[in-house]
Amino acid sequence: MGFLVKALRFLVSSVLLTAVLAGCANIESMRSSGEFIGQMVLADLETFQCIDSVFIGSDFRESQIQELRALSHEVLSEALTASGYRAVAADGDFCVRASWIKRLSYYPGSFDSVDGPSAALRRRSHSKSPVAVRVSLTVEIYECGTDRLFWHAKLPNIFAAIQYDERRVSRSLQRAMRNFPPRDGSLVK
Repeated sequence: MGFLVKALRFLVSSVLLTAVLAGCANIESMRSSGEFIGQMVLADLETFQCIDSVFIGSDFRESQIQELRALSHEVLSEALTASGYRAVAADGDFCVRASWIKRLSYYPGSFDSVDGPSAALRRRSHSKSPVAVRVSLTVEIYECGTDRLFWHAKLPNIFAAIQYDERRVSRSLQRAMRNFPPRDGSLVK
């Protein structure tokens, strides 16, 4: 009888641990990186334009600013074009802008890093200090005619400043646009 109880406890513990680990592995894909502010009829929106990126906080090197501007324009344009919107140089139905923030902050949450939770936890365990300069990203989408903000994605502490590279920047921008809906004419709240 004792063996059966121990085996049952082991089985229940294993099932619970597996469920928790599976849930943790899927949290990244479930987290929303963007949200609507108010209502917007997407059918009214056909064209977009990328406006110049904003840089806030600690000094960015001039080479980083140029690369961030180019990558922001390229990746945001690709994401919106793939969603059925058309890029224009001026007078678009909506405008998209990336804001890059570089500042001193405590360790990010496990799921903030663009490298994933396991990489964030590994970096956390190897560091002597919980404070570092990190980069955050905010992507905002406005109606061009009214400057009314209707969608934004905020990604705090997406990567440490010393980890800056083109791949992380591109992945961060792609993650920010992941939940922006395609042009299908639906009303979104």
